[in-house]
Amino acid sequence: MGGIPAHAAPTGGGILSRPAALAWVRHGIALLGGFIAGSRGISAVVAWRAWHDLAATDPSGAELYRTTAMLDLAVVVVCVALAALAWYMLRPKAPLP
Repeated sequence: MGGIPAHAAPTGGGILSRPAALAWVRHGIALLGGFIAGSRGISAVVAWRAWHDLAATDPSGAELYRTTAMLDLAVVVVCVALAALAWYMLRPKAPLP
């Protein structure tokens, strides 16, 4: 009573063991990357819509929205790529036979 069930216990020890700490870091980086990518993705969509609304009437003013949309899309790609890289690099190692 009061402990972690056997099926939920991390492999390699308790909650504060090295494998469990790496799992916490791995999931945290993936969540942070997802949050950043999601918020910048929404900003990219808003800027893209503003760009298309102003493109016909004010092309020079619309250029700022195009640049903002492209920058936000680049941030989304970089965040997702870094989160995927961290997820892959911090995966649990297979036990040696």
